[in-house]
Amino acid sequence: MRRLLVTLIAGCDGRRGELVGQTLHGESLLARSARQVQEAGGDRLVASLPSGGPVSLARKAGIESLVRPRGADSLEAATAHALELAGGDFSHVLVVDPVLPLRRSGRLAQALALAAREGADCVFSCHRESALLWHRSAMGLVPCFDPARRPDLGAPAEDLPWLNEDGGFYLLATATFAATRSRHGGRSAPLETEPAEAVAADGPAGLAVCRALLAELARAGSAG
Repeated sequence: MRRLLVTLIAGCDGRRGELVGQTLHGESLLARSARQVQEAGGDRLVASLPSGGPVSLARKAGIESLVRPRGADSLEAATAHALELAGGDFSHVLVVDPVLPLRRSGRLAQALALAAREGADCVFSCHRESALLWHRSAMGLVPCFDPARRPDLGAPAEDLPWLNEDGGFYLLATATFAATRSRHGGRSAPLETEPAEAVAADGPAGLAVCRALLAELARAGSAG
């Protein structure tokens, strides 16, 4: 029987912990993510916060907080710490980054369904995009892309071969994670999302972009 620990991770992988206190439509990013993850039907919800992080903000939002020791700020270290302190026999842990607030309704339920259907140990959010990379060589800079799907050919999004992992969420099988201590341990399955869902409210400029995108979605009648 599946038991799910949902963990909102703040201040991880180089992000500043205080960013989750920014407000969007009158609620903090931390509270917004707590509301969004309800669709996943988790058995326990916690917020993983850095030392000196926004514990009062989590308390105000009614979220149980787990304060990480200093230095445990990679996603893997934060996830391992949350599982250790949460205890219980959780078969899966859903790790969510509150700084990516434009998650469409139903995404996390899709992640659970995908993991069950494909037997995946890791389901991660990503989106398709064109990519033009440059390689330094003895001949100088050389463009490197899939020649069958050159970005300048204007291929439809569904035909683009590049998947950009955005870090918005990871659904991990705890047994595999405990054995590998890697977010991509075992079998991985990408869950493709819209590019807008990968926009991070990484400071005032990023938050302004998120507000503008939400306004555009509202005008289009598809706001989440």
